[in-house]
Amino acid sequence: GIASVANSRLNDDSMVGRATLSVTVDNGLAILYGTVPDEASRQRALQIVRGTPGVYDVLDRTRKR
Repeated sequence: GIASVANSRLNDDSMVGRATLSVTVDNGLAILYGTVPDEASRQRALQIVRGTPGVYDVLDRTRKR
């Protein structure tokens, strides 16, 4: 599904692959959970999730480490 695609894209990314992140998707609304090391990683993760086909909006529920 959409969530598994988004999670795979995050895990495969060299910048955010080491962060502990997970995504759920409900009717096109993605929610990003987990911890990020810095703001650049957070923005990159949000960009990846937003670019996933089927996602129309992203809620950021991440925290900095």
